[in-house]
Amino acid sequence: HLEQRPQPLRELRQDVPTGLAQLIDRCLSKTAERRPTALQLAELLSGGANLKANASLGLATLVGIATVMVVGASVGGWFGLQHLRASQATAAATARLTISTSEVAAEMRLGSEGWRRIGTEPLRLGPGAYRLEVRSTRPGPLLRFQSEVTLGDGQELTLPVTLLPVGVPQTRIPVPGDGMLYADGIAFGTDPAYTVTQAGTYALGRWDGKQWLSCAATVDERGQVAVGTPVTRELPDGGAWWRTTLDGGQTVAKHHTASWWEVEQARAAANLPAPPGWLVQGQRNEQPALGLTPGLIQAALTPHRGQVTIPVPAEALRLAGDLRAPVWCSDQGRLSPVGGPAINALLILVPRPLVAAP
Repeated sequence: HLEQRPQPLRELRQDVPTGLAQLIDRCLSKTAERRPTALQLAELLSGGANLKANASLGLATLVGIATVMVVGASVGGWFGLQHLRASQATAAATARLTISTSEVAAEMRLGSEGWRRIGTEPLRLGPGAYRLEVRSTRPGPLLRFQSEVTLGDGQELTLPVTLLPVGVPQTRIPVPGDGMLYADGIAFGTDPAYTVTQAGTYALGRWDGKQWLSCAATVDERGQVAVGTPVTRELPDGGAWWRTTLDGGQTVAKHHTASWWEVEQARAAANLPAPPGWLVQGQRNEQPALGLTPGLIQAALTPHRGQVTIPVPAEALRLAGDLRAPVWCSDQGRLSPVGGPAINALLILVPRPLVAAP
């Protein structure tokens, strides 16, 4: 549309009158100055010189000419719109646009411009109409907002934006191996495949207590799936295991919430007795483990070979506020809950800090 010249109409339909074909070709010119204005076009058409089809033309031919006229006007209008947007960019930036959204990890673009981060300062724009797109940038489901925005001269507009997921037909993404399946830091059960109903980018992994397998999967807006090469490691790591954002996009400290399945594997391996009511949780083995004892917590740390630890009190308090749930902490080796009773406290694993060599 922008660079290739359209094929002359007379090469496609020789029965179209020459004057009419030349006029339509002018309407399709890439140079705005060469295209007739609406008034000029009306005068040329009303004058009728060399534009009238001869009487021998049939109805189908006349319909074809009318169709070409409509297409020519539409394409000309499209180029006119691009010219208008270009003029907006050079017009005095007297209008102000502020995007307001609760999604922290988001970016926006106007028209065909490149994507940019959403800032707190208003955008300075020329008056006119703009096509606005906003999308999330964090892993997981793609969240998007699209709209047309019209700004007047000197107008200051604050636009509330709510990002919504982009739905796709239900798709199952197989993840090989046995054990617990994870997506973007959340346990999803021991199913052989991960089910998605929304477009997005997903970090997938599986942990069987001895081996970690992870891969990235992208689902486009048509529901087409692309899965990266699986990577195998001895210990869990990466975006499928660690969580760094909440559902609203808020950034949190890197952490992993231990599921009942994980702690049960460690309990069985250590031959520890099951606390009262413990096995009932196995009906939903992907849910966070509750009702923990210090012995179960120590056993859950064993498979990770010292690479993870329990948060200290200050860190646990921040996580308890972010997760809105009590969290177990370690204060000089002593385990205790922060933010609520022990029966409801979550076992949160965090990376063990690197200790510099003396």
